Amino acid sequence: LLLAHDIPADVTVHAFLKPEPQQLRLLLRVPMKAMVDIEFPKRGPGYIDLARADSFLRDAARLWISDSVELFEDDARLPPATLLAARVSLPDDKSFASWEEAVAHVTGARLPDATDLYWDQGMLDVLFEYPIRSDHSKFSLRSDLASLGIRVVTVLRFLPPGGAVRAFEFAG
Repeated sequence: LLLAHDIPADVTVHAFLKPEPQQLRLLLRVPMKAMVDIEFPKRGPGYIDLARADSFLRDAARLWISDSVELFEDDARLPPATLLAARVSLPDDKSFASWEEAVAHVTGARLPDATDLYWDQGMLDVLFEYPIRSDHSKFSLRSDLASLGIRVVTVLRFLPPGGAVRAFEFAG
């Protein structure tokens, strides 16, 4: 018996990377449909069961995101990330328009348990933290988020201290 998962054709990941005096914060939004190996708990006709989803969200954040991203400070690889928050968002949520809105959203109240949202239409918002020596170091990133879909685009906004936001777009 051979089982196959539908791999999404197009996946867009939205991310912010913000160095602060003692930590580097990485905030991402990833479509849940891209995490094909996670059996999110469901209720009714396939709605995500938000009351039972927290451990599954944390597993998805680790398996599909933090294990696929390496961050470096001045060419030294940073230790594994600490997951600070993981939330399900509605597909039309606009909170990733800015760093401030996105952080407030991912660390704020979660969706009500009774929300009717098909699991594969939700977005997973996660906030990771890495210890660093200085927010003025040179930072680099190596990503293997391409495994999330056939065509993956990552839109990354870097927020250096006292500087203008730098936007990057990576394909694959």
